[in-house]
Amino acid sequence: MVLLAAAVATFGQSAATPSDQTRAALQKWLEEAWADGFKPIQLAGYRWEFEVESRTIVEPAELERQRAELATLRANIQGKPDHPDRMKIIGMEAGDTIEPRVTRYALWDDDHDQWRVSRTPPTKAEQFDDVGRDGEAMWLLTSGLSIIWDSSSKPGPASQHAVLAVNRPVARMYVRTVLSRVASLDATTLDPAADAAIPSARIAVLSADGDRRWSARLEPDGKDWYYELNGRWSDSPNERLIERITTLRRAGRERSGRDLLLGVTTLSDFRPVPGRSGSYPWMSQTENSRPVHNRSVTRLRSVTAVDGTEFAAVTRVPSISEPDAFRGEVKFNNLDDRRAAGGGTVQRLPQGTYVPIPSTQPPEPASGTSRAVGWIVLSGFGASIAALFAFRWFRARQTYV
Repeated sequence: MVLLAAAVATFGQSAATPSDQTRAALQKWLEEAWADGFKPIQLAGYRWEFEVESRTIVEPAELERQRAELATLRANIQGKPDHPDRMKIIGMEAGDTIEPRVTRYALWDDDHDQWRVSRTPPTKAEQFDDVGRDGEAMWLLTSGLSIIWDSSSKPGPASQHAVLAVNRPVARMYVRTVLSRVASLDATTLDPAADAAIPSARIAVLSADGDRRWSARLEPDGKDWYYELNGRWSDSPNERLIERITTLRRAGRERSGRDLLLGVTTLSDFRPVPGRSGSYPWMSQTENSRPVHNRSVTRLRSVTAVDGTEFAAVTRVPSISEPDAFRGEVKFNNLDDRRAAGGGTVQRLPQGTYVPIPSTQPPEPASGTSRAVGWIVLSGFGASIAALFAFRWFRARQTYV
């Protein structure tokens, strides 16, 4: 059992000061909020639509160093489409100076083995990359290509396998930042569907005034960073809100005599979420500090109840004979069914008809297209991962440069 060491500040007595009972209730609520953030989230029965806006600015000296390293890596992987350093390159490219980019997501998930993530990148509306699992089959769908695998098999090129491996937990983690408040910032597992140990932490309510504002400090045990929390309190647990999370690091004292500011997360637009009690922040903005300044804004757009018919339709494997339930008609250049009992590969001819391609003679263009699309899709998810986990990168570093 995890023990949370509580240290509640002593307040002077005044008519505007909340009672000890109120402060104790706040203390208990914060401890529960911390623990709840490490429990699996339940998303079944709804379609979750949200968007992520991100911008990363690297300081000139750090940018020059990164670009030199990037040029070396690119030279090393030239002509090697499955080189393991490609993932590192994707992460570094996401750290360059960029204009704000907005990526839209839709997520359906039964919390088990049937799900779909639809992602529309910040390019053109007709370009997209979706991935899903329909029980025994996993699939990738883009604006011109679809690949289907048996769920038990590992997809071929490393690029495609990486896409299928990260897309679902990344999408679920974004939703988790809305639903689990403070603890999602400290989760150590990429997959929020899995159980995670609840780390011990010291939580202290520092103030709670007559205007129903409160502040607190949360220190995870064994870490050199901590959180300062600010929000509003109410006698009703469902109306207690965390509105601001400031992350600081003690290591900064050695150089400046004060703690180092790592970043600030502002939570706003509090509204109910279907199927849950209380209010949740439909908008979350995180700004990190130097040497890499990152701003990420997550906006929950809609949470819509779905029935079994819709869920089955959107998670069904792609087909050339009927439109996709979410994207509508998709004109495939290739549909490659790699399941043991699948139909093999079909290719679209210029006149719009499809012809089968013998599996013993796979067309070279299709293989190249498949590989290229895999890396394009992965690069988009790489940018999303970079924005989502920027906070953790700062806090995990042992030294500050």
